[in-house]
Amino acid sequence: MFRKNQNYSTDKSVVITDFIPALLDKIKASLTDNIGCTFDASSTASISNSKICSCNCTVKVEKFDWFTLNKLALKTNSDSDIVVPPRANYLDVYGSEACEIEHNSNNNGVYQDFDLERYARSFDLIIAADVLYELEHAKIIPKVVKHLLVSKASPHANKAANDGLFVIVVPLRKTHKLEVEVFEQQMCAAGFELLKVFQCSLQQDLEEWADRIKESGNLDRVPFQKVLETEEKTQELYKCYFWANK
Repeated sequence: MFRKNQNYSTDKSVVITDFIPALLDKIKASLTDNIGCTFDASSTASISNSKICSCNCTVKVEKFDWFTLNKLALKTNSDSDIVVPPRANYLDVYGSEACEIEHNSNNNGVYQDFDLERYARSFDLIIAADVLYELEHAKIIPKVVKHLLVSKASPHANKAANDGLFVIVVPLRKTHKLEVEVFEQQMCAAGFELLKVFQCSLQQDLEEWADRIKESGNLDRVPFQKVLETEEKTQELYKCYFWANK
């Protein structure tokens, strides 16, 4: 999720992206069901003084392939900035699901491609979760975020503003330790400052989840004792990073 800097007025713009249209359909459906968003043909909606947003807010859902950043690198002859995309085809994973959604939904839109050139240095906050699957992702994400986040060092930045903030949640999979290490190295190499990082264990996650269930009044529907007796509760589940753009 990206929150666009709107000259620091009370109006905000949120751009939510993914590479797979089937997931964008789900995002739109969730926003419609939970917030009451009504999207137009360009997958844009407006929120005004809702329970989650006290200001006027425009929400856009767009398709974004991080590796389109390579096209900008080619324009400037910056071959060293090019990251070759991974060979994995995630559309294969979601192929049948995408067909099912398209068959059952009357609300599918044609998603606009995220415009990297137009959005350059225009976001004061970028949030990402569970997006680190390949070494190529670890290399391209810092470059994309650097291109999009506002910075006080930018000649067009509002000097009264803070540096742009990048928040990312990274699952700690045993099979992806190298990807996490490379991501951290690449973020530092790109000039980001790590403001804060914390890890969450299975125990902490279960306790927070249990508290939310108790507050919702759905205790009878959840086998609490069985869940809380899960082994390896000290296992670290994910890391949450807060990076500032310098």
